[in-house]
Amino acid sequence: SYVSSIDAFDHIDTKLTKFYDNAACNIEKKRSSLVTKNKCISCYLSSTMCICSQVKDFFSTIPSSCHPKASIDVFMHYKEWGRASNTGKLLPIGLPDHSKIYMYGRKPDYELLVDKLTSSPSVILYPSDSSIPITDFQSLYNNNNNNNYNHNNDFNICVIDSTWSQSQAMDRCLPRHIPRVNINNFISSPSLFLNRRQVLADDNPSNVGMKISTVEALALALKALDVDRRLVDGLYQALKPVSYTHLRAHET
Repeated sequence: SYVSSIDAFDHIDTKLTKFYDNAACNIEKKRSSLVTKNKCISCYLSSTMCICSQVKDFFSTIPSSCHPKASIDVFMHYKEWGRASNTGKLLPIGLPDHSKIYMYGRKPDYELLVDKLTSSPSVILYPSDSSIPITDFQSLYNNNNNNNYNHNNDFNICVIDSTWSQSQAMDRCLPRHIPRVNINNFISSPSLFLNRRQVLADDNPSNVGMKISTVEALALALKALDVDRRLVDGLYQALKPVSYTHLRAHET
């Protein structure tokens, strides 16, 4: 009936409100903790171990002509924000003119991301059963003339930044008509990132070799699109200080 339908929508709205409130509380607690512990708000590491300058230096040596011909939209789970081991944070640090973080758990961020993805050609890097190889979009990528994140005719690559279990809900909330793309044929070795706790805890050993960090996934996606090798190498270089610094922090 009409009344029961209204009740159902009210129930959904209530659940969403609780979800956003919980996420906001979680983010604020992490932000306060970062400030209290004198940690960097961008790389989430201790100020004495901050890697922001180092990451910027890596990318400053890459000619602008080699930068992505796309906007890199990082759809980050709110539980990833503030984590020292997170790698998606590196993208807006190293490529601020080409990348931006949108938080899953913040309604305004979600609405802005969906609007952006539905307003111009876009793909979502997510290996769902119906995903297709990202190489199918190589011509579209190469024909894009974007050289700045705020360009109105961007080609968007949305990267889901979360654990695998979290990513499924994040994928479901994004518009279904936007193509999901994969890099399955380009993953030839285990993750180079030493802090992948979810890999070590994986109960299916056959899946370990397929689990890579967010930055590695983007590097392989851009490699598949035949970008300049210097950009791909820069992404891998940016990953090293995160791994080293995080390990060092846990050893002391």
